[in-house]
Amino acid sequence: MTQHQFSVFDGDGHVLESDTQLDKYYEGSWKGSRRLDGMTIFPSLDRWSRSVIVKEGDPTERAWSTDAKVWGAILDRVGLEGSVLYPTAGLAYGLMQSYDY
Repeated sequence: MTQHQFSVFDGDGHVLESDTQLDKYYEGSWKGSRRLDGMTIFPSLDRWSRSVIVKEGDPTERAWSTDAKVWGAILDRVGLEGSVLYPTAGLAYGLMQSYDY
């Protein structure tokens, strides 16, 4: 349901994917490969530890993961028609040093 007199889209939505969720999409020699616990697949874009920073006293509601259900609720609450979604950690893909990966 639209709350606005014109269509409004969010142009910077983020999907908070986990490395475990991405495992099933590996192909070729990377399929079924082992990873080090505590190390993420993608490098950090801005050197901020987001998992720690949210504990610094922000009492607002947080979505600890994002999927279609979470985004649907957000769009409904704010009255948006849709959102352009980005894979948050995956934005660092261009910073990866392994060409084969």
